[in-house]
Amino acid sequence: MSFQHRSLDCNLWRINKRSRGATKNKKREADKVSGEVIPTIMQEMNISSLKLADGSAVEVKPVYGASIPIAKKEKHLNGFVSTA
Repeated sequence: MSFQHRSLDCNLWRINKRSRGATKNKKREADKVSGEVIPTIMQEMNISSLKLADGSAVEVKPVYGASIPIAKKEKHLNGFVSTA
C-alpha cells in the first residue's frame, strides 16, 4: 500500500469519525428537545396535548423505564424463567 493510499484512508477515517460524532450530537440534541424542552414549555403553558392542522399531535405524559445491568441480568432473571 502506498503512502498516499494510507494517507487517504486515514483522512477518510477521520472524516467518518467526525461525522459519526456530529450525528450523535444531533441525536442527543433532538432527544433533549423532545424529552425536556417541549414538555417543559407545554407544562408552563398548562397544555398536555396539542393537535396540529395536518392531524399530527404532541402529547406529554409520564413514561417510566428501568434496566438491569448486563452483569446482573442472569442472577435477577433466573426466578422468572419457567422450568416447564
